[in-house]
Amino acid sequence: MSSSNIRKSSEFVPNSDATIIQEMLDESGISSVEELFKDVPGDIRLKRPLSVPGPFPEWVVEKNVAGMLSRNRAPRLSFLGGGVASHYIPSEVFEITGRSEFYTSYTPYQPSATQGMLQSLFEYQSMICELTGCGVANCSMYDGASALGEAALMAARITCGSKFLVPARMDPQWKEVLKVYCVGSGVEVIEFECDENGLPVLESIPTKMEGISGIYVENPTFEGLIVADLNEFAELAHSMKALLVVGVDPISLGILEGPGNLGADIVIGEGQPLGSPVNFGGPLLGIFACRDKNQNVVRKMPGRIIGMTKDSAGRRAFCMTFQTREQHIRREKATSNICSNEALQALTAAAYLAVVGGTGLKRIAECCAGNCEYLIKELSNAGFSVPSKGLPHFKEFVLVNEKMNDISRKVLEKYNIASGIIISDEKLLVCTTELHSKEDLDDFVKAMTAARKEVTGA
Repeated sequence: MSSSNIRKSSEFVPNSDATIIQEMLDESGISSVEELFKDVPGDIRLKRPLSVPGPFPEWVVEKNVAGMLSRNRAPRLSFLGGGVASHYIPSEVFEITGRSEFYTSYTPYQPSATQGMLQSLFEYQSMICELTGCGVANCSMYDGASALGEAALMAARITCGSKFLVPARMDPQWKEVLKVYCVGSGVEVIEFECDENGLPVLESIPTKMEGISGIYVENPTFEGLIVADLNEFAELAHSMKALLVVGVDPISLGILEGPGNLGADIVIGEGQPLGSPVNFGGPLLGIFACRDKNQNVVRKMPGRIIGMTKDSAGRRAFCMTFQTREQHIRREKATSNICSNEALQALTAAAYLAVVGGTGLKRIAECCAGNCEYLIKELSNAGFSVPSKGLPHFKEFVLVNEKMNDISRKVLEKYNIASGIIISDEKLLVCTTELHSKEDLDDFVKAMTAARKEVTGA
């Protein structure tokens, strides 16, 4: 069909596929749909139509999807972690965050955001500052991984360095996101050594290397270990004119000193444990705070900051004090293109922290640490190997045994327990929180022991 025989599309009547496609091609200045995809290598293109059934009426689609979902089986117990873990969420949190004033609030990064939403984000920032020991916090990033990437870029902006040092053993997904953030920015990600347990080795940091912008340390580490000498990492970083960036589990700050009080310049973390359900891994919440309240430093932070001020009548009011993204300021001065940050999750975190309070957060953290030590002891007594046994842990630890992948699969299939994250065929990352009772932990040990016997015969 020639283009001259195709009528122009109308907004009032249905349009044929040919009409729509031709107008899109004309607008794009190309001659065919094939030309649109010429950059996609032919050997990876699908050579057949998609094998998709239908079309079906809406009620048939709902019935089919419900049938597929009915095959899912939620594990009776879950020991999955790796940054996202199940914690008890008080009912008050859902009551607060589900209110229409918050839940359907107009886009909260616009200047016309409501005073209520602005105040809730201000309170979130205040609580994060108190937790982390920092002087200023923004009102959230997408997730912990993007917060780390933004921290690396901020460190480069402040120090004018181009090398960001990270431990060899860290959250593997965060490491990949960090590398993507640094592509094109001129920042090189360089790894330094960890010991046999996964703790970062201070002495392995190349102190004579020039152009170091920042050093990153996780506390607790991805494998659940507590870094005891965090202040020494801060002193070393500062001696090289670099910044120390620390990644945290916010629940651990119920019993651990805020990294900002130990010399950390930037503190980032995953805020999902603060009142957000797991929800198959999202939405998440990126925590971002820095120790220095100097305006020159704050202006180099990504995201936005809510401040408290007075209106024309002298009454307390809240406003967006900083919003350094390229949509609002000159592009060359922008520090980030983060837009739809997780405002509802930040509100959730503020509600959670307000409900549990400092004493409650401490008790939750103590319970997580206590369950972790108990489980390490019982699994060790059952013949499993925990290489880092005897070191302080928080929530997570690495369990080692031959054919661990097969053992873990057997535990899920036969005992309906998600045993943890498989790191390798011999290593399993186990996470326990306050939701696990002693009986739950004992059931896990029994299931792992029985599964190991079935799989390995030992």
